[in-house]
Amino acid sequence: MAVTALLEARLLQLIDDPSLDPLEMSQLSSQDLITLTDANEDAAARQSLDATLRHWQDGRPILARDWIEEITGEVWDLSKQMGFRCFLSPLKKILREGNSAQRWLNLQNQGFDTSNVMIDAIQAVADQERELEDKLCESLVA
Repeated sequence: MAVTALLEARLLQLIDDPSLDPLEMSQLSSQDLITLTDANEDAAARQSLDATLRHWQDGRPILARDWIEEITGEVWDLSKQMGFRCFLSPLKKILREGNSAQRWLNLQNQGFDTSNVMIDAIQAVADQERELEDKLCESLVA
């Protein structure tokens, strides 16, 4: 939900401020932007938050986690005005501790059995969903 909230806030920001459109404001050509996007997607797929990406404005290198943190800061006030800033809060923990896949890979690299890592992850997600359901349903009943 945090990623969805970040994307929604960024889209609202773009609608409000068209100067954020890479096709309008980038120093790079359209073809260079396509190449940059492909390379960024590949890097993020392989290294997730630790990937070094290239910024759409000028091609400068930036870590994925730093870029997400930067964008989160830019949309923080807007998300509050729109009433969904609370959904952005988990991003801070994700950026600090890594996302789920990164944590699973770290456990596997520490020697934990892959099957057990996945079983524990599935159980954790099920527990989180139950907790979230209880909280959401509780607020609807009250």
